[in-house]
Amino acid sequence: KRWVSQTTLHFAEDPELLALMRRSGCMGVFAGVEGLSGDLAGLPKLRTRLPMAELVRRVQDAGILVEVSMIFGLDDQGPEVFGKAAEFVKRCAPSGATFHILTPYPGTRLFRQFEEEGRLLHREWPRYNHSQVVFLPRKMSPDELYAGWVGARREAYSWPSILSRVARNPHHRLANLAYNVFRRAPNVRLNGETALLEP
Repeated sequence: KRWVSQTTLHFAEDPELLALMRRSGCMGVFAGVEGLSGDLAGLPKLRTRLPMAELVRRVQDAGILVEVSMIFGLDDQGPEVFGKAAEFVKRCAPSGATFHILTPYPGTRLFRQFEEEGRLLHREWPRYNHSQVVFLPRKMSPDELYAGWVGARREAYSWPSILSRVARNPHHRLANLAYNVFRRAPNVRLNGETALLEP
């Protein structure tokens, strides 16, 4: 029996739990990565005792693939966050990386906050999809946020980045390579010149 899960990386702080997951057939996890910034603009912050990079390493050393997920556009993030994200992916060599643009969905505390601050750009709900900029970021322009998001995706799924990650992770190499090749096309064909704010 084989299985994958969406989770936090807290479980990697417990060697016994990590070993049990592997023995039970866990092949991979999808996990949000925090620590590139501190203030999550009202989002819940999950604390870990160990650095995220160490937790990623522990999981992969146990033979479990890790796809990390990062959110761009948080209030304490400036344009430098994209370089930090690229460095994190390069250093940790996760199986894959997913990047999202912060999206204040209606009915959430974040939406109410941005509404009160006058930072919502529009209410065209189909565009509230974590791949378009629908609010005014605090420390960068909407175009900078969108272009940085595009650049991070292109960098993570460039051939040098893919091959480096696969080579550094000895577990499930064929599946890892196939997955990254599958993910490559939609990540490198993005247009990074506009934040898609036009009607």
